Amino acid sequence: MIRENNLVMKKQKVDVVIRYEHKVRELESIMLIKLEMERRGYSVAFTANYDYRDKRRIDPRLIVSPAIYSDNQLLTDIFRYGLKKKFVNLLWEQVMGIKEEESPDGYHNVYGTAQRIVTICWGNNTKRRLIAAGMNENCAKVIGQLNTDLLRSPFAKNLCTKHELSAKYGIDSNRRWNLFVSSFSYCALDNNQKETIIRIRGEKYLNEFALISEQSREQILQWFEQLLLNYPEDILIYRPHPDEAKKSQKLKDLERTYSNFRVITDLSMKQWVNACDKVYNWYSTGIIDAYILKKPIRLLRPFVIPKEYDYRLYYNANQIKTIDAFLEDYPSMDLKEGLDEQVISDYYHIPQRHVYMEVCDLMEEMLKSDKYNIHYTIKEYRYFIPLILRRKIIDSFDFLEPVVRKLHLFKGVIGRRDQLKKDLDAGFNKNVATNKEIEETSSQLKPFVYGNN
Repeated sequence: MIRENNLVMKKQKVDVVIRYEHKVRELESIMLIKLEMERRGYSVAFTANYDYRDKRRIDPRLIVSPAIYSDNQLLTDIFRYGLKKKFVNLLWEQVMGIKEEESPDGYHNVYGTAQRIVTICWGNNTKRRLIAAGMNENCAKVIGQLNTDLLRSPFAKNLCTKHELSAKYGIDSNRRWNLFVSSFSYCALDNNQKETIIRIRGEKYLNEFALISEQSREQILQWFEQLLLNYPEDILIYRPHPDEAKKSQKLKDLERTYSNFRVITDLSMKQWVNACDKVYNWYSTGIIDAYILKKPIRLLRPFVIPKEYDYRLYYNANQIKTIDAFLEDYPSMDLKEGLDEQVISDYYHIPQRHVYMEVCDLMEEMLKSDKYNIHYTIKEYRYFIPLILRRKIIDSFDFLEPVVRKLHLFKGVIGRRDQLKKDLDAGFNKNVATNKEIEETSSQLKPFVYGNN
């Protein structure tokens, strides 16, 4: 036990703890897992990566992580929960540029101890890639992507309609709605983000892709401005990527100048895909939502993305490369995205049963047996335990920080901690679900989960 605010904090023993990174991307999907496991009689807790204010001492039997690529990510769970033996790795990013996909040491492969963790693969493509990088075949489970469940019956009934979003956001439902799924996260990167990308992918990739992103965004926004002028009665909704930087000046200017242009970050992307009439995309893997919901999809590519950086999903897709082609195509509502169904099925396995049910079956098997337990080696104990102790020492600095600040000591350390807290606050506000959001999501999905059995 520890003492926190003069109260004794006891460990909260649960069967499963589910961690998430982005609430908009993950909350609904992991809620399906939580509800189904609770229906089966197991206790489940949520925690968020960015929730540094959460002081609960959770002691889980099984940990479900949003992404574990290496021992560095595994440490996040070990710091919180100890050297647990039961893990499920959701691996939320499984579609990437062809160069990284084919690289044996690509960042999105899984390395080290993490290769012995049960990993949910969206399709056979991911399984082949992880096995080629050294993962045990028994740990790579082709089950599918959780988010696709929410696009299928009965859960699709829970998607927002055009009329519902119209009432909530004041957008005329009688007009045509066009959605642009932005993925310009490389525009206006801060220094920390640049350093991370350089460390993972190299300076060449950063410079090339940042330039392509900036050029493409500038051109596409020019296309959009012409569209707004030509079709003042139609609506264009711009949805930024979760990691996209603050709204650019150009976006602000377009919003201020054109009443039919909106920048909206609220709700999950599938809600907007379902409500909109046509979907535009540049580089986002979210195109799968539009594909499953059978929406007209168009790929906007004013500048060529080098083949090694592009997604294999887009190899056969129709690309709109000029403003003239963009405006000429605009009236068309044909489903002519040109995506290869065989390629899609290789990346996205869609089982007859729902993905969340398959994941829960696996989790229940893990809780009932030791079949998939991690057995740490002496070398791993020697690696992890000193790091855990180091982390505890660093965390203890919280108690000394007021005194250190008052005495003006360790200014460099204090400065780094201040920047870290600033980053965590930004991440907290954007990515951590409130109790109200969790309760609302649970109440919306519970009738479907319990009625689906």
